[in-house]
Amino acid sequence: MNEFIVDESKFIITDEENTAFFPNKYPLATGIVISELEDSSENWQLYISEDSKYYILAVTDKLYNAWICKKFLSTENFIKVTVKNKELYLLFSPSSLTLTRLCNIRINSSSRYAHAVFSAFIKTRQLDIDSNLRDGIYFELYSLILPTYSLIGKVSDKALLKNALRNTNENEDLSAPKGHIDTLTYTYFHNELKQRNINVCNSLPYFECGETAEFFVLKENKNVFLSSPLIINENYQLFDTSSDYYVLVLEKIYANALFATSLLQQMDLNSISLNGQRFFALCLSKKFAVECLNDRHYGIDFEYAIHLVQALKKSRTKTPNADFEDGLYLQELGIVLPLNFSKKNTDDKEIITSCLYNGPFSMGRLLEEEIAAVLKLCD
Repeated sequence: MNEFIVDESKFIITDEENTAFFPNKYPLATGIVISELEDSSENWQLYISEDSKYYILAVTDKLYNAWICKKFLSTENFIKVTVKNKELYLLFSPSSLTLTRLCNIRINSSSRYAHAVFSAFIKTRQLDIDSNLRDGIYFELYSLILPTYSLIGKVSDKALLKNALRNTNENEDLSAPKGHIDTLTYTYFHNELKQRNINVCNSLPYFECGETAEFFVLKENKNVFLSSPLIINENYQLFDTSSDYYVLVLEKIYANALFATSLLQQMDLNSISLNGQRFFALCLSKKFAVECLNDRHYGIDFEYAIHLVQALKKSRTKTPNADFEDGLYLQELGIVLPLNFSKKNTDDKEIITSCLYNGPFSMGRLLEEEIAAVLKLCD
């Protein structure tokens, strides 16, 4: 008979009654209206906005003070409100990015998503080596796993990563930490993905995890480090950072091909030297999608779908013979960067159709009439 493994984090009993911090449809001064309660625990509650565009994480002063003390976040990241004579601190995230309990995460074979979660482990451990992350909250916008300091038993980071990667038939791994052996490395992570047949490139990252990124001059932020690669292939690599920006690093030959098509302008990129070779670097906001169209993770809504169609049309005009099936979508710039500039049997409408029907979705699947309206733009 199979052994049953119980997740105690779902059965912690607190002295306080677990009622909502906010009444339904609570308006904030920012114009955002707090609506449904998505998840909750003793010192935090997760809501969605009435228009479904934002997650709102409300925390008590206990978590606020602990996270500020550990330098996970700064006071500028929070909005303070008083509701029912209770002081609360609010964090906001676009609903297209993941904000949930770490134990709820399922990678579902997405290399892009797996790398994002791994990066959050790396960045979090740069700031706090000891806290138990089993009860943590994964906050993709900030690339962090925020500990909530409950009394559940400590589980190793390797086990927590495996739990996020596991399929529906695998039991939860509750292995305790084993000193330095528990430390996550990119090599360990890479091997885990290969064992699970998740698509990975064998090329080595251009940079080590934790390496400083000062030479990129990320929006004038001088104290930035690279937490992990998010996408690696032979033409470019995308890196997560400790700031609000990603760094996209392009090989010289590939960058020159893009310059020739006018998809990118050389003046908008930083020229850098790595091991005696020239590369180009571009900073991109984490609030916008940066992902391959054949490995999507950023949540899709109707507005996103319209922007994607427009970006694909714009890029097709500039590169009429390109194959965009595995193209890199840069939502902030409104373009898709192809890997192959010689068109195969690829239909742009098929690409959009796959995106719309196979998700991922920020707050639920698109309606059929919305899908039809988007696909009509492809004609």
